[in-house]
Amino acid sequence: MMYKCSRCGYVHWMSELPENCPYCHAGQEAMLSLGEEECRKIEHSLPENETLVNVLAKLNEISYELENIFEEDHSVIFDTLFKNTVEMTQMIKAELENKFKAGCWG
Repeated sequence: MMYKCSRCGYVHWMSELPENCPYCHAGQEAMLSLGEEECRKIEHSLPENETLVNVLAKLNEISYELENIFEEDHSVIFDTLFKNTVEMTQMIKAELENKFKAGCWG
């Protein structure tokens, strides 16, 4: 069973309903039970979501390293890498936002 806070969107995976939302502390009445289809959608998207979040973290590390290189002489390859990491970061953020809006996030 999954519950979703109607106030902040937190998804609770435990079978026992919490007294308050662990994230925003809304009362138990804000914790709504998710239907079977909603749960299946979230569970199905977990591996892809986790991969996107991990790639996003790595891209942030890479772009930070590339920014430090810019203080020194750099080549076209570093300019291109930096541009591509920024673009991919923004694309992943957009994809994750779309998944959240589609209910594919838990």
